[in-house]
Amino acid sequence: MPIGIGIGLSPLVRNWTVLNQSWYGIERDNAIVSPDWTRIASSPAAMDLHRTLPVHQLFRPCVINTDKSVNYYLQNDLTKKADGSASNLSGTDGNVMSYQTKSYWKFTEKVGTLERIKISVNRQTAAGWVEITPQFYSCYEGKLVGTKLSSVSGVLPTNSRSETTFRADARANGAGYEQQWLKPYTELVHLFFIQFATNNFQKAVTPALTVEGYCQGGIGNGITTATGSEWSAFNGYN
Repeated sequence: MPIGIGIGLSPLVRNWTVLNQSWYGIERDNAIVSPDWTRIASSPAAMDLHRTLPVHQLFRPCVINTDKSVNYYLQNDLTKKADGSASNLSGTDGNVMSYQTKSYWKFTEKVGTLERIKISVNRQTAAGWVEITPQFYSCYEGKLVGTKLSSVSGVLPTNSRSETTFRADARANGAGYEQQWLKPYTELVHLFFIQFATNNFQKAVTPALTVEGYCQGGIGNGITTATGSEWSAFNGYN
């Protein structure tokens, strides 16, 4: 990677300097009316990180035990275990989660109307970089199973409860369980922004990559085009 390095550094130090500086991210001028961002990286060679998405690759779907140990990992479509055998997403084997397996580092800044978000799998020591430590994210909206708010497949999420009650429902799983709050949600949002270089989640799903090999599109309209009768029939307007 062609990064300028001071004369006289040993090969080990030079290699660490390259590693420590490697990051990828996005920037935009928020004075411009557009949801799209520009991809940036620590060097021209590091733009390849937008193709390989090393931070995003840290996340692995899994089913976890009550003590937050991994019962088994899942293939990306969740229907099979990593070994190819059938998975059970009903809650019998545990909550279905996405596990951030290692720390990564994130840097955000705003200079005038210019905003930037940078991420790296490499430890960053410069001021402003923050370590995002490993954690679990639920793959599904919370469903109350008994007294526990659970992440399971094939059921409607529980609704019409207060936030205070939902917190208690989440904590009923054991120490360390919480209702998702703003900070982890923000981490996921920023990862979407960086992967697709847009903050318009409702762009059409586009599996094809750009000519550069980057992701494009979004996750579609979702339920935003549902009619009132469909909403009522689905879950009574909740």
